[in-house]
Amino acid sequence: MDVKSPSFMENLVKEINDELSTDAITEILREDRNNLQTERKRAWSSRRTRAPFYFQARGRSKINDLGAALDLAEKAVKHLGPPWKISKKGRPPEFSPEKLTSALLAKHFQDTSFEVLRKRLSELRFNCYLSDKNNGGLGIPSKSELHWAMDKIPEWYFQEAMRLIDDWTATLHVNLFGSTEINKFGVDGTEITCVELEEAMIGLRMKLRRTTDKVNAISRLVTNTICETSSSKTENMRDVKTLLKNYKASGREINKMEVSGDAAYDAEYNYEYGCENGVDLIIKPTKYSQKKCKGFYRKQVQKIFSYQRYRMRKTTERPFGNMTLRDGNKIHYKRPDMKRKGELLRFITHNMKAYFMQEAWGKIFVKL
Repeated sequence: MDVKSPSFMENLVKEINDELSTDAITEILREDRNNLQTERKRAWSSRRTRAPFYFQARGRSKINDLGAALDLAEKAVKHLGPPWKISKKGRPPEFSPEKLTSALLAKHFQDTSFEVLRKRLSELRFNCYLSDKNNGGLGIPSKSELHWAMDKIPEWYFQEAMRLIDDWTATLHVNLFGSTEINKFGVDGTEITCVELEEAMIGLRMKLRRTTDKVNAISRLVTNTICETSSSKTENMRDVKTLLKNYKASGREINKMEVSGDAAYDAEYNYEYGCENGVDLIIKPTKYSQKKCKGFYRKQVQKIFSYQRYRMRKTTERPFGNMTLRDGNKIHYKRPDMKRKGELLRFITHNMKAYFMQEAWGKIFVKL
């Protein structure tokens, strides 16, 4: 529209009114259609589950580009440094520790095995040789070499790579949208299916069933990224204190964090650690605690509990839902240490995809 036109304001108001009318009619139709679903399949909020511009951003993102994931992994490895030092004794190594680590960080980007990952690296001509002594040949490690490298990389390295990509994603968000929501987090847990079988009494008969491991994680709500996690067969699904303690030990600030959790985390030790470290815990009180609230710190926190603030906790389930859609929430490793590393690689992949989506939002929106 011509800004200098005498009828500019009239035309602008008319266009805004038309857009609002169209949006209201569309919302009514969406609500009616949603009510036709069974109660379990209905959207928890027809308006809040809308994703305007989502597919436009997804189409511009690198969310399915393994080459871009390898570039991001190399950037993270360059920042963190090599996970192990090359020994000066014995036979000189053939492959670069940095290149092997970069390939492993992107392993679950397309939910691949070591054999399939090797083929993808060959298609992308991702040279993993330590030097050019092989006459410019293409250095693609074998699946046993990749498995050996994953076994050699310490667990804390994968943890720090996950946190680092979360930090980068948060920085992209702050640069474009500001820091208003950046300190809002959520804590949640789930179970992952493993490949081993165990005997169990099912329907009064002994049968074999898949074993499961438990996962506990803190996610940043506005960027949909995981910033801290722990997993094991006997994981305490009521413990947010350990997650916060590990996040603080990594050198990151936990003061002024706002962490939402369901009633499973309604424990005195969680409230005590949160109050002593300036963490605002928004945890739904259990029925027992509503009748007779025990614990000094629990009483202090539950006095100011707000259901309006607690409603944001629902978005904490997005990372687990995203990964379930990608790989069925299954882990294909057998050793306990490799299971934990494999779970971290799944979360690293999730953070990579969130990073690429955050980049894509910058291509759609312009900061005024």
